[in-house]
Amino acid sequence: MFKLLNRFAWVISLIAAFSFSLFVDRDGPFDDEGFISFIIVLLIFKFIILRKAYIEERVTFFVNAISNNKTIKSSLGTTRESLNILQKNEVDSLEKTNSYLSLQDDVNSLETSKKPLAQDNTSKENIYNTKKVESKASSIEIEEREFLQTDISEPSLSKPSLVEVFFEKTGELIKNFFSENILAKIGGILIFLCALFFLRLGFELVGNFGKIIIGMLVGFTVYGAGIFLDKKGLNDQAIVLLGIAILINFLVILSGRYLLGDVNSPYMSSGITFFFLILNTIFAVVTSFIYSSRTLLLFGFLCSFINPLFFIEDLQTYIIVGYSLIVSLGGLFLGFKKSDDILSIGIFVLANIIFLLVPFSGDIGWIVKLISSALVGVVTLFVIYKNNPKLLKFVFPINYIVIIFML
Repeated sequence: MFKLLNRFAWVISLIAAFSFSLFVDRDGPFDDEGFISFIIVLLIFKFIILRKAYIEERVTFFVNAISNNKTIKSSLGTTRESLNILQKNEVDSLEKTNSYLSLQDDVNSLETSKKPLAQDNTSKENIYNTKKVESKASSIEIEEREFLQTDISEPSLSKPSLVEVFFEKTGELIKNFFSENILAKIGGILIFLCALFFLRLGFELVGNFGKIIIGMLVGFTVYGAGIFLDKKGLNDQAIVLLGIAILINFLVILSGRYLLGDVNSPYMSSGITFFFLILNTIFAVVTSFIYSSRTLLLFGFLCSFINPLFFIEDLQTYIIVGYSLIVSLGGLFLGFKKSDDILSIGIFVLANIIFLLVPFSGDIGWIVKLISSALVGVVTLFVIYKNNPKLLKFVFPINYIVIIFML
């Protein structure tokens, strides 16, 4: 299994390296520049991203997860069987006790009718037997309760600190992203590289407008495949394809600005490119709501903050700050509604990075940056206070540091 996956990783690395080298080598034939880029990308893919130790670790992780699930299910089944046996034995013992008491009552009634003098002794004996049976039943109930508490209760562990919990959750998200559906993600990367190769080098007879249209068709075809898989019940694989489709659309839109046309005269203007990027970001956020995907939601907001970085020199700085402020407030509102601390903190950090990178000249520009950062910081502190007040110890110092940088 390891050898097969390792060979598959070599094939993927070769394809990725060859595609990237063709993309870099714009002068024509495959020369020294293309060969060097081919070797570098091949080494990066095979020995960093898809190294053998990583493949073995992922396979071992899946095997251990499956075995742990089987062990838990078997232990739960054994516990349920033991509880059923205990309850059945208790019911049988109670039935035998009741039958014994009924027979004893009949015998006592006969003896009482024959021997009225022994009535008091017989009643005392019945009361004693009844109390004995009741004490036995109560002891069985106490033993059953202790047994249930012993099996179900978990050992008390020391509470981790708040920072450890936050980084543990973030690490789990990253680990799950790279561990779950690894083959689907690899296939999505190949589709993305093929779209990149097509837009830059493929079909020279097709014009720039035709390339953009065909690239959009490829993106929405992958999106349709994700919808089809979701209807078949393959939700995880569907989410991967939906994310790849949105990423392809971002690539196609940016290619109209940076890949197609000349350097001095790009095919699409900065305003049109920025407008289509905003539409694709809205499309990604809406898709995340439809399919209840936290990954797509985080990806959509990440792209929404990356969009202005391509146009810092082209668009007016006030437009970029206003756009980032609107996106930040909308994301913080969603984080408040969904009680998502990672989304709120991530938006707070990304928004302040944009505010710091946007160049301003003059006191008015500095005041606009400071007010925008302070507004986002206050709203973030309010959201964190409502959702998880313990995180204020982590967020408040970051907000203070950002204000110091602004000053």
